[in-house]
Amino acid sequence: HPVAAVTLAVAAEPALALLLGSLRIIAWLLLVPPFQGRAVPVQAKIVLSLGLSLAVAPSIVAAGVPTDVTALLVVALTQVLIGAALGFVTQLVLAAITAAGALVDIFGGFALA
Repeated sequence: HPVAAVTLAVAAEPALALLLGSLRIIAWLLLVPPFQGRAVPVQAKIVLSLGLSLAVAPSIVAAGVPTDVTALLVVALTQVLIGAALGFVTQLVLAAITAAGALVDIFGGFALA
């Protein structure tokens, strides 16, 4: 039996927007404490980043997606750096909350003594 060839056409801009959005989100997920380390599998992080990037892909398409290879690489690197910076800021905020909780615990213990 001859096998019929199947051709799949995908629009370039929405697919690139989805991948660019997922780059920022996966960089953020790799640094955020609940998702950091091996507690959450890498496959789950990738699926979560692709799912979240579905929500932001239309705004990325509206802003314009570069189709030139050099511009695309620059934008991809920028997305990774922004995601990493957001992850670092999230780490700092959560560390500050943890430190504040520890101080409340210590001073609360002193008040009881």
